[in-house]
Amino acid sequence: IDDNNSKWIGTETGLAKLNSDDTWELFDESNSDIPGNQIASLFIDGDIVWVGTQLNGMAKFEAGVWTVYNPTNSPLPDFQVKSIQKDGNDTMWIGTPSGLVKWDGADYWFVYNTTNSLLHSNNINDIYIDAENHLYIGTLNGGLSTYIDGFIDYYRTDNSLISDNTVLSIDEDIYNNKWLATSFGGLSVFTADETFLKFTPLTSDISDWSIDVVHI
Repeated sequence: IDDNNSKWIGTETGLAKLNSDDTWELFDESNSDIPGNQIASLFIDGDIVWVGTQLNGMAKFEAGVWTVYNPTNSPLPDFQVKSIQKDGNDTMWIGTPSGLVKWDGADYWFVYNTTNSLLHSNNINDIYIDAENHLYIGTLNGGLSTYIDGFIDYYRTDNSLISDNTVLSIDEDIYNNKWLATSFGGLSVFTADETFLKFTPLTSDISDWSIDVVHI
């Protein structure tokens, strides 16, 4: 939802916009400079819409103009962009299947991966940034990673009580607990005192082991 109360919806056939007057717009490759129709992620920054695609990189939509970033014209390491966030220092964080990207919005880019950090997977599914500017990073088969004060740490099933090593989605409740949607471990909760709880069909009334998205 943007500053004008318009809703932006990513689909596999374009970017849809539901305006505050209940009219619809659709941006796709046939009527705009959006780089791809398969939308993987969205981030709203005031009146700027950031769009991550499945196959065609990332785009910024500002004042009716599309600016495209991909591996051919920038240090972005992958054409698929699965998550886009911005921290309190105006630093952009971008999740791709080829690493976690830190970008100052201008000339400085850095890609964290398994060779230069404690990330245990290069495939980044989701990024959540809390009020203290701490990053919580959901990965494919690499567990939950954190980025706090410039250092990356990780929580996997072999060093913690997290319920699964694939974290697809992250959100936070009012008690600073991070809720994790996992691929095969139900809902895992990283509590404020850094322990883990889990909700599965065996331990709760939750109906499935596989959770795609969590939102609070």
